[in-house]
Amino acid sequence: ETIIYKQEINAMLGSLHKFYIKPGQVFLLEGGVPHAIGPGCFLVEIQEPTDYTIRVERTTPSGKKIPDMLCHQGIGFNNIFECFNYQSFSRQETLKRWLLKPTVNYQSDFAYEEILIDGKRIPYFGMKSLLIYNSFSIRSENIFSIIIVISGNGKVICENKSMVINKGDKIFLPAGLGKLNFKNICSVQPLHLISCFPPDSTKKEDNYK
Repeated sequence: ETIIYKQEINAMLGSLHKFYIKPGQVFLLEGGVPHAIGPGCFLVEIQEPTDYTIRVERTTPSGKKIPDMLCHQGIGFNNIFECFNYQSFSRQETLKRWLLKPTVNYQSDFAYEEILIDGKRIPYFGMKSLLIYNSFSIRSENIFSIIIVISGNGKVICENKSMVINKGDKIFLPAGLGKLNFKNICSVQPLHLISCFPPDSTKKEDNYK
């Protein structure tokens, strides 16, 4: 508590393990686990919907002051300490607990899919990575999903209507949308998509036909 009240940033960082990440790695951080994103780290962050994101730094790296309300979300600084997980882990224990190993769910000349987070690990959501070399169809019937374009360029086609998608685009697919076709239109790299689903929706037969 003292280092937060005194805003001793180096001491805060010193209480955490530092990992140099690699492209494609997936970390699943459970609620209450203190963490920080370092410089040069570009990532996709997906989280369970929540009203509370607790900040322990009261200024930004550029020196801009963060309003108290954005730090403690209205619960007060004295109460934020009840939100943290204070259990200690070694570097190896930390990696074993929160660095996930993706599993191959589909592979062909047209596409390559990995399950990043499944319902066996957490009950809140599932997440997949999909590399499309040519074209690939997704059937959205009983669930909604969110698609994030990580790299490449492509088209999404639904009922004879198409839309161009590019790196950084985000798409919401409502339940009951039916069959969609994703087509890669880039000749030098695959179309890379991240998809996020509600619980128990990472089974291949539920979404891909």
